[in-house]
Amino acid sequence: MLKVLKQYCGVNETDFIFDSANTKSVSFSEFDVQPADEDQRLMKMYYEKYKENFTSKIYFEEAPQLLVKIRQPIRGVQIKEIDLNQPCNSCSICKEGYTPHEWRKDCKSCKCARDNHEIIAEQGAKIRLGLTTNQDTGISDPRSLGYSFVPPGLTTARQVDQFYSTLPPQEVPRLGTKGEQIRCERLVKQLPRQDLALTACKFIEADHKNGYEDFIAARNEIALDIGVARIAPPGTNCAECSKPLQPLPLVSAPRMGSLLWHPGCFKCSTCKELLVDLAYCVHDEKLYCERHYSEQLKPRCAGCDEVSDFLIYTITLYSNFMILTLRL
Repeated sequence: MLKVLKQYCGVNETDFIFDSANTKSVSFSEFDVQPADEDQRLMKMYYEKYKENFTSKIYFEEAPQLLVKIRQPIRGVQIKEIDLNQPCNSCSICKEGYTPHEWRKDCKSCKCARDNHEIIAEQGAKIRLGLTTNQDTGISDPRSLGYSFVPPGLTTARQVDQFYSTLPPQEVPRLGTKGEQIRCERLVKQLPRQDLALTACKFIEADHKNGYEDFIAARNEIALDIGVARIAPPGTNCAECSKPLQPLPLVSAPRMGSLLWHPGCFKCSTCKELLVDLAYCVHDEKLYCERHYSEQLKPRCAGCDEVSDFLIYTITLYSNFMILTLRL
């Protein structure tokens, strides 16, 4: 542990205080062990991101707990979904509701995709993604205003109503309406659980688990964020449609600088759907939902819907009634 702090974080022995009552006769050498590569990476990431929060001294007995703290931003996602026996929105033959297939993402009963069923996502995007942010809506309970989600940056009921007045009624997440159902569907589709937590993946091999964690960490660090509602300054145009912006609550994406969007223009560049709960990723100066951001960088399996560094592509060629399969 100490070796990692010294080598990867620039921390010296003098930065530690030893408490003999807690460490007893523990020697330096017992902690001078080279850890796994993942722990090295996580330790450095944590220290670089949070070093301003450290005091001038780091207590030695707290050092082993750093790795626990490090993994919280990466593995602290909370994903609770209700899918079993949920009705299908795509067909009328799914009598028993969604029944999970052993390995495919499809329903065993009707063969429709899991996402096409009325999956209930119990958390919003911020908790689902495990994001820790200082953004504060000023409204502790959106449900008190009749909504299932209120954008960060809005502090009064009037501002919330102004923000949603620019969207079609079916896009407004009012409680008990179609808009709330559409929001729930987008949480499942745009923020797929297998993209957010290794525990939700079934087929990532052990050799690729560190790569998965690296990908998630890098995405959170450089691409992923939550949009914020704010009032546009005079003379500002929408970054998407280029039309002038009215002095109403609009959408700002911190990772995109000073650009602003109409609430109805804040969409994924691939699926063209509104970004659920204003959760977005940036790639090549474009906005994406998390699903399509990941697909810009990694292949996604058409069967289990997981992204991976290694997939087998099967190409079937038909010639004289013979089938030739090439594995790439």
